[in-house]
Amino acid sequence: MTIKQLGGIFGRNPTFNDVTIDGGIYIGGEASGNYFDDYEEGTWTPTVTGTTSGSATVSSAVNADYTKIGNMVILRCYIVVNFSSHDIVGDVQIGGLPFSSTTNNGQISSSTYCTFFSFDESDISVTARVTSSTAKLLKGSSNTAIASSDLSTISNGTIMFGLIYEA
Repeated sequence: MTIKQLGGIFGRNPTFNDVTIDGGIYIGGEASGNYFDDYEEGTWTPTVTGTTSGSATVSSAVNADYTKIGNMVILRCYIVVNFSSHDIVGDVQIGGLPFSSTTNNGQISSSTYCTFFSFDESDISVTARVTSSTAKLLKGSSNTAIASSDLSTISNGTIMFGLIYEA
């Protein structure tokens, strides 16, 4: 069915309330690229692990939520991590992303706040590179990964971030 702005079965000024559509909807034409059939909101459970092995305890996760629109995933999270007894080996990554990435080394994201590194974080930004269902943490805008040796041993390290990637 096609709904036209003027005329059609709804008259001049159609009003819609609580519309349910089975399947999808074409926006801006009937080409396959204009077909919208996927919107989802939810929560996710972040983990902090090493690329080789090991993990750190996530003691608190606040606002760990996401929105998926089509193939784009937008997520955010504020986590408190206990690094005093971590056994992370390799590079540090955030796991448990709600959807797997369709591309290796997908979208890069900026962190807004972090306090768990042994290097000076006052003038760095932490970024993440998504592979599969993990986001590897990188130093600033470089491709240098944050390694387990960069972690301090504080018991309540924090990171607050947003991430956009393709699923």
